[in-house]
Amino acid sequence: MQKILRPFMATKAKSLYSVVSVIMVTLFSTWAVFDGMKAEVVFAADGEEQTVKTTTDTVGEFLDDQGIEVGKHDELSHGESTEIEDGMTIELDTANKVLLTIDGDTEEHHTTATTVGEFFQEEDLTFSKHDEISHNKVEILRD
Repeated sequence: MQKILRPFMATKAKSLYSVVSVIMVTLFSTWAVFDGMKAEVVFAADGEEQTVKTTTDTVGEFLDDQGIEVGKHDELSHGESTEIEDGMTIELDTANKVLLTIDGDTEEHHTTATTVGEFFQEEDLTFSKHDEISHNKVEILRD
């Protein structure tokens, strides 16, 4: 009886190998097509760059996908509705909150300036040699 069933068993094994091969080729092809549809984007935030592959359509969707919130005072190189293009660079400068006190009056400002001097320029502030300034103009701004 086993002699009779042996040719049928070999045929079933060949069929199984064929089915498995077709499934593997289909999965690999699907992965290759999906990976090929991804755009490569350089994302630069506060001086740090990273290259990211994405399937999102717009800059806003890309930021959402990455879990990045853009504050109302932050500077973004592209509008959130700008379409993603392969090889594009998206830059985000996060604003710092600065408390400026002049003659006892304190005002809150938001800036993407890097140094105290850049912030003074941005706000159009000038000082004479007799004015007392608490920070050096080359000092890095911190929140």
